[in-house]
Amino acid sequence: MPVSPSLLEILCCPAVHAGNACHGDLVQLKSGLQCQTCGLVYPIENGIPILLPDSGIAKDSPLYEQRHKLALEEGDLDK
Repeated sequence: MPVSPSLLEILCCPAVHAGNACHGDLVQLKSGLQCQTCGLVYPIENGIPILLPDSGIAKDSPLYEQRHKLALEEGDLDK
């Protein structure tokens, strides 16, 4: 389920790297919201972006691949 453009406009990355807040802009992917600054991907569950600092996953992480595969199986993503 897509995030509304007006909501996406005000959201930012919650990650903290080396003590500094990222606050990067987010773009929508089929698998979640990706930070344009640090590259972390945050899941969307039941249409709600999960923007907790610990919920971001690097796109090249095995956990990202596992989450993406599970979402495909559950019909949450297009192939």
